[in-house]
Amino acid sequence: MERGHHTPVRRIPADQLHHLMLASAERTIEKDGINFRSLSYVAPELHGRTRIDTEVIDNALTLLGSGVYA
Repeated sequence: MERGHHTPVRRIPADQLHHLMLASAERTIEKDGINFRSLSYVAPELHGRTRIDTEVIDNALTLLGSGVYA
């Protein structure tokens, strides 16, 4: 890169930046819930939804935990 040439800095709203910092993974809902990071997550909303692919959003950077989006 030539001296004096810099990559422009672009400001991103906080709500968009937060979304970019989240890790996601696709998982399948099984009988024992959703297995993610060696844990099984269960919820009444998962009942009857076995074998459905879903996306798990891991919010490990805050105390909010993980979320499931089908």
